[in-house]
Amino acid sequence: MGKAGDIPVAGAPRGRTGRCKRILLECTYTHLYGGNTGIQRVVRNVINNAARVGRNLGVQCQPIVWTGRYFQPTDKVLLQPKDLRWLIKKLLSVFPDPIPRALTWLPRKLRLPGFYDRLLGWLVPCIRRLKGDIVTFRAGDVLFLLDFSWLVPLWPGVQQAKRSSARVGATIYDLVPIRFPETCNQELLWMFRKWFEQACSQADFFVAISRTVANECRQHLASLDGGAREGAPVGYFYLGCNLDQRSGAGPIRPRVRQVLEESSAKPYLSVATLEPRKNHRYLLDAFDKVWSQGVQAPLCLVGRPGWQCHDIERRIHQHPLLDKRLFLFSDLNDEELLFCYDRAKALIFPSFYEGFGLPIVEALSRGCRVLASDIPIHREVGGEYCVYFDLGSPDRLADLIVGYEKTGRLPPVKPLDGYRWQDWSESCAQLIRVLMEMA
Repeated sequence: MGKAGDIPVAGAPRGRTGRCKRILLECTYTHLYGGNTGIQRVVRNVINNAARVGRNLGVQCQPIVWTGRYFQPTDKVLLQPKDLRWLIKKLLSVFPDPIPRALTWLPRKLRLPGFYDRLLGWLVPCIRRLKGDIVTFRAGDVLFLLDFSWLVPLWPGVQQAKRSSARVGATIYDLVPIRFPETCNQELLWMFRKWFEQACSQADFFVAISRTVANECRQHLASLDGGAREGAPVGYFYLGCNLDQRSGAGPIRPRVRQVLEESSAKPYLSVATLEPRKNHRYLLDAFDKVWSQGVQAPLCLVGRPGWQCHDIERRIHQHPLLDKRLFLFSDLNDEELLFCYDRAKALIFPSFYEGFGLPIVEALSRGCRVLASDIPIHREVGGEYCVYFDLGSPDRLADLIVGYEKTGRLPPVKPLDGYRWQDWSESCAQLIRVLMEMA
């Protein structure tokens, strides 16, 4: 794989990029709630690199959050209305008693209930703007919705940005709720569709996390409202392969070490949230066939429970080979995940739909073999370095594993030491270049 600069940017309009002076990266959900799932990892790594990369590219990059009334930089210490109310009371306390009593009595006499709350509601934003604690949009700005923005009602802020002639873009991580609605819970489905409807009406452009998703997005936009959004700019960038090890360093827990290092056979590894599209059912069906043939191949599942996963959780926890050949870890930190990649016999990634497939590039970059379902996005990021299997029947994967265990050979692929994927710094640079072109 080439470096970030070698990867083409599809769908981004070419032209002058000098008008883009500032890129404002919305990261509300991740900044306020944290987390370590795929999207949160993307947001955190882009934000961590954006200021430095932006300086190198001649543009200011600033992370911002939506507070319910306006956007604010993440690095500002915010003065809350209750704090200001307390401050006013403290200031009034230095005056002789009649003055505070008069200031309290006057709004009541004039029948102005909530007068001071309304006054503070006007005064606090003014003070924050003067301090630079509120983002003031201007021409040449790009507001980019990088985070879980379908979980945050920030469209009034988007309208503020557009009224100030800022350009607005939105990230498309995948189209699961549109293409595979049966795999989503109803609340997520409703929220994403409402978000996408708003994004189609208010965003000036979209940026996907792969060429595959960018093409799917263009096709979907062309199908809406008689093609009203057909031709809307859709670019893409690629994610980085390096784990930031944010979720903990320190010693590897004994249980993880026992499964990955001290077992009689190297385990196969699955890294994925437990949810329908990750296809754990297919994976367990394949390994049940492997084990029924007497092959002692351990399988280690790494992933937190997601939605609609009760059946697969029950199957795992009731499996007769649990903690013998089948293992489950739901809370690995990044150091332990790297430990797994370095010691697994292979990563198996059987998803039937992905926006990118981050574990594939993480594993290949660590020299770990990858067996992946044969879908376009996996071919895009894994190239000729992965072994691909058909999802038509679990027998296809079972035959691959049995053959590998008996012969030590897999279908030929390119040597893993030739695999090269961009890191998060390069990924961030690629994204910022796309955003500058979109401006």
